[in-house]
Amino acid sequence: MIGAIGGLAIFMSAEQLVINVFKIPSEIHEASILALELASAAFFFTMINSWAGAVATGLHRLDIYNYIMMLYGTLTLLGSLILVLQGYGLVGVSVANLVATCVVLFVYLVVLRRRGVRLEKGFFINAPEKISDAHPNIQSFHNYDDLEKGLLSNSLFQE
Repeated sequence: MIGAIGGLAIFMSAEQLVINVFKIPSEIHEASILALELASAAFFFTMINSWAGAVATGLHRLDIYNYIMMLYGTLTLLGSLILVLQGYGLVGVSVANLVATCVVLFVYLVVLRRRGVRLEKGFFINAPEKISDAHPNIQSFHNYDDLEKGLLSNSLFQE
């Protein structure tokens, strides 16, 4: 939700930001506005990537998170370099960032799906088969009420 609102806000205010806030010279207004509009889409996908990274981290798969972050950095750097050398300038950097962000989201979804992560109602994650197979001592929960009871039973604030 934050990603959608933030992305929409950036997109809709791109022209005003370029002209009135950043005071960018008029010769590059068009490219600057396009770069901000592309950045607004990247912002939206970055928020989803943050959620996917939190899932990987929550499953204690920091290896997955780190490999994907290395992929993102590499794609952004190489894409920006190639597009800037081709003469696309700031718009090229924004395109490289947007493409890298979308690729990373796709990779997250594929990798997490292969690890048994399933998206259920809303953003509630259910990955019990993989967790309980690999770690039989870990209790898995199949719905939010069970999760809440399990958390409260191990709480410091037990009655």
